[in-house]
Amino acid sequence: MDFQKMVRQFRENVIDENGLQPLNEMASERYRETAEEWVGQVEAGRANLSWGSLFPEAAEGTNSPAPDGRATRMILDFVPDQMKMAMQIGKKLTKLGWIPSFDEKEVTQKRTVRRPWGEEVRVETKEKIAQLKYHKKIKKVIPKGPRAGEEIEKVIQTKLGQLIQKHGTPEEKRFWTLEQIRFRDLDTANEYFFKPYVRQYQDKPGSMAVMITRHPIDVLRLSDFSDMKYSCWSEGGQYGHCSQDEALEGGPVAFLVPKAEIEKVSLQDLHGMEEVFSDSDVDEPGKTSAEPSSRLRLVSLKTFEADELAVPAAKVYGIDVPGFKNIVSDYMWKAQKDIIVRGGSAKQFVEELIDDDWKRTGGQYSDQENYGGTIGTLIAEMIPEGEAGVSDEQHDSIAGTSITYDTSTGTSGIEGQVDQAQEQADQLMEEWNNDLDNVSVHIEAEQYDENDFYISTNASTSFYIPAPTEEQELEHNLSIIPTYGNQSKYNKEDGTSYWDYKRSFKQTFDDAVEATENIETYEWEDLEIASADMVGVSRFDNHYEIRIQLRSADINEHGLEGMNDVEYWLENVVHMWDQHNDELRRNFIVALQADEYLPPAKGFASAKADVSKEGVPNTFKNFEVEMMDDEKPAEGIIIGTKEQGRTNFALGVYDTVDKATGAEIPFLTVINGRGRIRDEDPDLVFAKGNVRQRIEKALVAELQKLEDEAEEYAKKQLSLPLEPREPQGELDLGSEYERKDKLSYERKPQRVPEFDFINSDFGFRFDVIESMENKVLIGIHMDFEVAVDATEENYDAIKAFVTYLDGSKDRLVEALQNLIDPYYEAIRASSINMQKGEHERVKQKVTDAEAAGLDPLAAGAYASGLEEATETGYAKRYSLPMRIAISKTAGGSKGDADNEIRGIREVTTVSVEPGTIRTDKWNYYSSINVKFQLLGNTSSTTYKHEVLIPAIRKIRGVKILKIGLLKEL
Repeated sequence: MDFQKMVRQFRENVIDENGLQPLNEMASERYRETAEEWVGQVEAGRANLSWGSLFPEAAEGTNSPAPDGRATRMILDFVPDQMKMAMQIGKKLTKLGWIPSFDEKEVTQKRTVRRPWGEEVRVETKEKIAQLKYHKKIKKVIPKGPRAGEEIEKVIQTKLGQLIQKHGTPEEKRFWTLEQIRFRDLDTANEYFFKPYVRQYQDKPGSMAVMITRHPIDVLRLSDFSDMKYSCWSEGGQYGHCSQDEALEGGPVAFLVPKAEIEKVSLQDLHGMEEVFSDSDVDEPGKTSAEPSSRLRLVSLKTFEADELAVPAAKVYGIDVPGFKNIVSDYMWKAQKDIIVRGGSAKQFVEELIDDDWKRTGGQYSDQENYGGTIGTLIAEMIPEGEAGVSDEQHDSIAGTSITYDTSTGTSGIEGQVDQAQEQADQLMEEWNNDLDNVSVHIEAEQYDENDFYISTNASTSFYIPAPTEEQELEHNLSIIPTYGNQSKYNKEDGTSYWDYKRSFKQTFDDAVEATENIETYEWEDLEIASADMVGVSRFDNHYEIRIQLRSADINEHGLEGMNDVEYWLENVVHMWDQHNDELRRNFIVALQADEYLPPAKGFASAKADVSKEGVPNTFKNFEVEMMDDEKPAEGIIIGTKEQGRTNFALGVYDTVDKATGAEIPFLTVINGRGRIRDEDPDLVFAKGNVRQRIEKALVAELQKLEDEAEEYAKKQLSLPLEPREPQGELDLGSEYERKDKLSYERKPQRVPEFDFINSDFGFRFDVIESMENKVLIGIHMDFEVAVDATEENYDAIKAFVTYLDGSKDRLVEALQNLIDPYYEAIRASSINMQKGEHERVKQKVTDAEAAGLDPLAAGAYASGLEEATETGYAKRYSLPMRIAISKTAGGSKGDADNEIRGIREVTTVSVEPGTIRTDKWNYYSSINVKFQLLGNTSSTTYKHEVLIPAIRKIRGVKILKIGLLKEL
């Protein structure tokens, strides 16, 4: 990354350290409930806070004091020597002409991780490591050769560590040896080397302060601020419940905060039970809008006799500011030394550790233990080197001690864990059952002993297949489909039984599964067949319902960890069976026909006979009949439009940009249903559907209208003398796109056959046939799918309608032109109005700025209409996070899916959250953030449920896995 780019990036975020940054507020009302209830009990005097011995007495007149009379928060000055040393080195290098050019790279490292049952394994982790380089321009004279004597400029680059070794004092070199590991993080390096460079080293001593707090809400929100957002303890994170446990049973928390801001808060407020930090999610103004930049958790250790010891955790979250942990650790040691050293020795404390008298409380997950360390090591690190009361042997004993977690505390006890797991399970069930179309899931957390529990899962799916009639069974000598209701039909004299027949039937089902993409035979475990006559839906009369029980999730982890395996099962098994349900149904019908359980479907057989063959006249002039996939007959047959080698009929040339105003006309987007007319009433869209749906519904009526007009005209022609008919007018598109007479009277008018567009597999879209400058030639593509189980009646209805269209192509084209032309004019007028409106608003803003003596550009007068609408409150913007899966086999590419989401009306941007992309052999998985804009008082909730989510679900190959919280921006 070059220096200028880095300066631009940091000017907004770094230079003004007094500028208040927005909070990454995630402490939702629901998340705060338990901690707020605890605060209420403390304020009412029914409970007390721990750790009073660490805090001073509350100031006189404290607002809402704790019952023990001690402060809930205290402030320590923060002027670490490391900060001075780092800035001193930075200044020296700047004077020598060196300029920082920092970057970072991703590296793979191996760590030892301890599993919950004690096993240690080596795992690979990826981390971003800061690359701390400086560069310098030097002038050099070429000594000899054709360019001898010429002065040139050369850029040299070297590492920060090498510069310190070359130019640093012994003290500076020692500092770098001890502290360089802190600067592996790019934010920390920028804080102490790059940021001072950009500010020209305008030092602000004492600008930060350490706040140690035992207030339950502060502790709950320890991972709630923008610089701490990558903690797994954040709300919604894997261990988000640990913050709740910590607020009830854990230790205090140390924050690094802007000193000037925290000093604005009175001691009476700071020492009391009222909140200090703001949280707009719950309309909590707090006492300051500042936020911490660093956080250090103090691990809570307690004995049965209520002794307490708070120990600094291993890791600083946020910016790992040099000196921050040291100041906290020094304070904690001085305040608690008597707990460890008694009578001049740590012997008794060591014995208590060995006897397991001390227990860890609060949040259960620990970085220290997860990476193979011990809590005893944290205690040992708090003890100053050379402490007289702790011998080397005692120090080593402390460091080597593992301290048991007290499972009875907070919600991390076994009952609490079961409740947490069930809460997660209920959330997953709600999300997935709402999103799944063909599969239902059930997840339950079940305790099986005093200290552990497991997650149980089940899922089932179903579909319907036609049941053969008795006449068909006799005519085709069909095998009987085994159901509980027809067991008596099986011949048991030869030793066979219902179960033998069912096993054979299951093999036929396995054949269907093997023919279906992305699902496997081992993923299902049972099959039931029942009559569907009782369903109460006429189209399922004389059908069987096939019910499939899927195999449960393969859960390798006990307890809460098992939820990861459940999510994997949902995404990779359940999701696939849901997505490929109809493909499986078609394949099963083909397999049943092949194994003589079902007769060939007459409708499908008739359509197959009409499939276009080389050397044989086609069934239709303007439609092609083709197998969707010659090697997969279960995919069915498609009857689609064709014209001069294309797959659509030409409708006419339309402008994409208005000539007079330059306004863009999104005609194709709107008539395909992927956008709306901008000034159209949203209620109309909700009531009548998008433009494409309205055109589809009106098509048959428009065709019949033309037929009726033709009939009336024909009747009038009978009473007139015969004369040569004059042409009705032409559209000048060239001979290839020549428009026929407005009405064709070469055949008798007729009734348009009825056709069920809604319940038929009917494709209908407008395409670009040819693009020209600011114009497009638009065509219509129509296709009709004939399913593998299509009955004679099904295909007769499709063939009758296609036959009519085939012989009435000119009327079809005219009907569609009559339907889309008014929409073109409406879309064009809407675009012009928006363009003019925006132009007038900008023009007025420019005039106002000039009248006020301001530079219009600097005053933002040229801001877009969209931005202005947002500023005036006319438009509101929202954000909806969600996790999606994009099939690698169904639909288009990942980019196509993202673009289709962007094409949904009112959607402005679709962004992928960094680090959330995952892939397997079937899908791409990613967490996306969909931003949209609504005008006026349009309900964001209504738009979410009635427009956005249904539109995403209709995109081929896209599945919504999870939906997050809707937020107004």
